[in-house]
Amino acid sequence: LLTCCAASASEHDVRLKLKKHPSAVAEDMEGFSVAAACRFAGIPLRIVRGISHLAGDRDKNNWRVIDAMASVEKTIGWALDL
Repeated sequence: LLTCCAASASEHDVRLKLKKHPSAVAEDMEGFSVAAACRFAGIPLRIVRGISHLAGDRDKNNWRVIDAMASVEKTIGWALDL
């Protein structure tokens, strides 16, 4: 995951980030503060992300949030009330 302070707003943003971080497979804004707090407290952390859309795609009609959450549920084996 590439932790960043703001989501890519366009394909151009995505290309710029990938140029600097070619091994990134997804963007993550929300997990950074949790990871920082856990590190500070000495608590181990793993982040499982459900990918709902391509980075840079701001059109929420293309987002597949329910599918992304179902993927997380399958990965971690917990029952989510969707």
